Amino acid sequence: MAPTRISQQFCAPDADITISSSDGVLFKVHRRNLETHSGIFAAAADATRPENGDEPVELSETADVLEILFQFMYPQPQPDLRTMDFKTFAELAEAAEKYMLYSALTLCRLTMKDSISTHPLEVLVYAQRHGHINLVNEAAQQSMGCGVACALEILPPDTFRAWILFYERWHRETVKSLGYLATFPKHVSLMQKCTADPNPACTFRKELDEAGGWSQTIREMKFMTDPKIARIQYNILRPSPPASVLRPLFSF
Repeated sequence: MAPTRISQQFCAPDADITISSSDGVLFKVHRRNLETHSGIFAAAADATRPENGDEPVELSETADVLEILFQFMYPQPQPDLRTMDFKTFAELAEAAEKYMLYSALTLCRLTMKDSISTHPLEVLVYAQRHGHINLVNEAAQQSMGCGVACALEILPPDTFRAWILFYERWHRETVKSLGYLATFPKHVSLMQKCTADPNPACTFRKELDEAGGWSQTIREMKFMTDPKIARIQYNILRPSPPASVLRPLFSF
C-alpha cells in the first residue's frame, strides 16, 4: 500500500476536517471555509462535524483538482485558469458545479466560453450537462468544423445523435447560402476563403453577414432550446405539456 501523502499547501495544524482525494492525498482544511464557499458542504455540515468521527471525507476528484479547488475557499490569490491545461481545467469546472463553489463558478463558465474556439465539443458536453443554454448553442455552432469521428469519440451517445442531425442541417444550409452568394462576382474572394474552411458560417460570420443573402435559417439555428421558452410555446397549443417538454430540448 502506497504511503499516505499530505498536501503541502493545505495542511493547517488547526484543521478540523480532512479531505482525501481519489489518488490518496490528504487535505487538512477548515470546515468553516468549505461551508462558507460551497453550497454542498454547507448542506452537509452535520455530516462533517468532528463528533461524527475523524475519518477523512473521501472525494472523487484527484489531488491536482482539489489543490486548485480549495484555493477558491481561502483568502489568497486565485489561480489563473487560462494557464492550466484544458483537461485539468475541465475537471475543476465540473467540481465547481458539483460542489456549488460560488467563488469559482462564474470564472469557470467564462473560461469555458473562452475555450470554445479550441475545445468546442468538450465545452458543449460541459454546458449541456449543467444547463447553460447560450454556451451550449455557441459551442455547438463552433463544433461544426469538427470531424464526425472526433465528435463520436467525445460526445455522449444521446448528444452525438442530436449533434449529427444538427451537423447535417447546418452544413446543408451553409452550402445553400454560399451557393447563392457565389452568383455575385464581387464575392469571389470571400467564397474562396469559405470553401477552404470547414466551418465558414462561424469563421467568416461577420463578412458573410455584410455580404448579405446569408440564410435566415442558419442565423436562427439552435442546438438546444431554453426549456422555459419551449414550455411557453407549447402551452399556446397544449394546456398541459408532458414532463419531457420541461427538460432542455434539442432544436434543429
